[in-house]
Amino acid sequence: MLVYGFERNGRRVRLLIYDPNHPSRDDITLDFDTSVTPPVFSYSVPPGGDGRIYSFFCHRYQQRQPPPADQIPPWIDFPFPNPLAEGANDIIVANGWLGLLRIERVFGNRFNGTIYGQRMEGEWNAGTRAIRFTRFLGTGYEQLYTGVLEIDPETRNLTGRFSGSFQEIHGGVTGEASYDWRAAPRLLVDGNGWQTELRLHRLDGDGSVAGEMYGDAVDGRWDHAAQRLHLTRSSADPNYAQEWTGRRTDGLTFAGDFQEVVRGVRQPRQYRWMAFDRR
Repeated sequence: MLVYGFERNGRRVRLLIYDPNHPSRDDITLDFDTSVTPPVFSYSVPPGGDGRIYSFFCHRYQQRQPPPADQIPPWIDFPFPNPLAEGANDIIVANGWLGLLRIERVFGNRFNGTIYGQRMEGEWNAGTRAIRFTRFLGTGYEQLYTGVLEIDPETRNLTGRFSGSFQEIHGGVTGEASYDWRAAPRLLVDGNGWQTELRLHRLDGDGSVAGEMYGDAVDGRWDHAAQRLHLTRSSADPNYAQEWTGRRTDGLTFAGDFQEVVRGVRQPRQYRWMAFDRR
């Protein structure tokens, strides 16, 4: 969740909370009284939304003066790159498994490459935006992925994201069970209010991760069992780095904290960050 709006009337505070998984539909308005701890709160969602707040807690409230305008992080728009262009490294999550969908060659509406390190071939239809590709895992075992390239409901433009379901094929027989998947060429990151893109160049079977964000190299590890991502952001200063840790909350959405590391010493202050595939 990301708080993007704030109103105050005496002791009453109203927050507007953005859900990147279901924007607009599940955005939540939260009201509470700062004179009471634990807070007594109420919330509302737009018609048709099903967002919920099950608990809200706070031990104390602090009033802070907003920073000067020139110190407020700017809002940045990051256009999506083409997820089916040659050389694309799309971040994919399928049935809870995080990996890369690499597009190596494109032939008209057909393409090939790898997914989770295994060979993949597919095609897409420009008219219907339908996409399908097959993952070859070994003799007699394949996975068939079908889905659609998503569009913005207002602009009708392609968003760069695509999603669908996949089925397993054993010995030419397609199983009845299907599993959800979604993919995007990069994730939008908000780290302590500063925005960037996270692009992954490598995500190996052992969980090793490498990529870039804020123009700096990052490497680390994906822990599938815990659904946690650990990243180290390097910098031009050899005495400064950042350690990022977060959990996958849903789809391609992550949330966690990062800390600065100065001369090898992790600093105590923590900063919040989020990453998601939707604006």
